[in-house]
Amino acid sequence: DAVRLIGEDLEIRVAQFVPLDIELALCAHPDFWLQDLDFELMQAFSDSYSADGRRGFFHPDNWTFGQTLYASELIGRALSIKGIERVTRISIRRWFVGSGESASVVLINPDDINPDDINREQTNKFPVKDSEIIQLENNPDHLERGRIQFNLSGGRR
Repeated sequence: DAVRLIGEDLEIRVAQFVPLDIELALCAHPDFWLQDLDFELMQAFSDSYSADGRRGFFHPDNWTFGQTLYASELIGRALSIKGIERVTRISIRRWFVGSGESASVVLINPDDINPDDINREQTNKFPVKDSEIIQLENNPDHLERGRIQFNLSGGRR
């Protein structure tokens, strides 16, 4: 009893994965083929490694408990691909609509984002709970693990 340790409460929870259904509407530069850009986008937003060894945006090592998905991250990754000129619309929702309070669709039109808006962080993010981890595998055989779709316009045909 002479020496006691002051402890901290520790809570251990099982991770709850949140599969997402994301749709990006993009404008392509006229000098680029849409099929090539679609392939590049699939690589950039995959849950694995690209041909050059970079982690895909939805690689499991990029996400942890309670980590919020910001629209600006999606826009930045899409615009980093040579040939993508503009992101015109983003739609983010949970795959299982009844799985949480933020189950409503988050629609973002980049033209409507005011850089001077103090609350832009509140409207341009997809929040998750502390015990949740974002998941998006984009596997046609397991759509319940999340998917992403790209609607490309413009480009070369």
